[in-house]
Amino acid sequence: MEQANRLPPETLSVGLALGGGGVRGLAIVGVLRVLEEAGIPIHSIAGTSIGGILGSLWAVGLRSAAIEAEVRRLTALSRMIRLVDWVPSLRGLMPGHKFYTYLDNLLGHHVHFEELKIPFAVVATDLNHWREATLTTGLVIDAVRASMSVPGVFAPVEIGDMRLVDGGFVNNVPVDVARGLGPDIVVAVDVDRQPTSADGGTPVLPIDSPLPNFTPLLVADLWLVTHIMADAVKQAKFQASPPDVRLIPAIPSNVGILSGLGHIDAIIASGAAAATAALPQLEALMAATPAELAAARHGGQQALSPVKIAPFMAQDDAHGTA
Repeated sequence: MEQANRLPPETLSVGLALGGGGVRGLAIVGVLRVLEEAGIPIHSIAGTSIGGILGSLWAVGLRSAAIEAEVRRLTALSRMIRLVDWVPSLRGLMPGHKFYTYLDNLLGHHVHFEELKIPFAVVATDLNHWREATLTTGLVIDAVRASMSVPGVFAPVEIGDMRLVDGGFVNNVPVDVARGLGPDIVVAVDVDRQPTSADGGTPVLPIDSPLPNFTPLLVADLWLVTHIMADAVKQAKFQASPPDVRLIPAIPSNVGILSGLGHIDAIIASGAAAATAALPQLEALMAATPAELAAARHGGQQALSPVKIAPFMAQDDAHGTA
């Protein structure tokens, strides 16, 4: 139920920085649902990887119920298998053509950034120029497909003179990009695995091997080192451009980037709970004056502390994938 009357007529605008994290990123669905039900208008979105995918669906006009329904259909095993095109090459295990077509149709077929309902940006990693690429023009599907291209799994995407892969390596929670889109307040959704899992469990690899029984420990260690480096970049970016609100959903520790689809209820619920816990403070920020918000930032702290909640244990997820 909409609760738009909770906010005064004139409030500061809210933009989202939606982070990458594969299956863990489905917690974003719960965040979107809570914000929509609370009547929080979303001014703009910047997303990386799964954050870019879900953000693009909102930006074309889909709302939380439709996004969640589509996510549940997509993550059903039979549907996933139909969207996998196993054509291994030197560029990746799969070219991603089937998923490209599926997502493009969902977005509205060859939709350009200029046609979106709100300002939207996607972050990718440009291998040709060794830099972060912020994509805000051209076909939305090309940008989103580039941002989710995990090296070794999906083939890179070429746009102009750029060869693009997953943006999580250079800016996994793009707060600075979100702020550049012009909102007064930036809410970051950080679904990345934390060094110590929220439920006290032992974290599994940040990026799970698609072929775990055949992956040498050396490869696993290289992935782990890459993730550690990407996390260091993320933390440095948080220091340089801190979010006003940072949500860290308490996702079960056994959910990784490519694993955990059987716990989709718990994953989505963790995002909803984190957003619900932050609502009173977020609404207070929205009702503040620009001067009050600037004063809070000038104090050297983000306006809200990271919002963490008790974990949703995977064994409580009785429904699995719908």
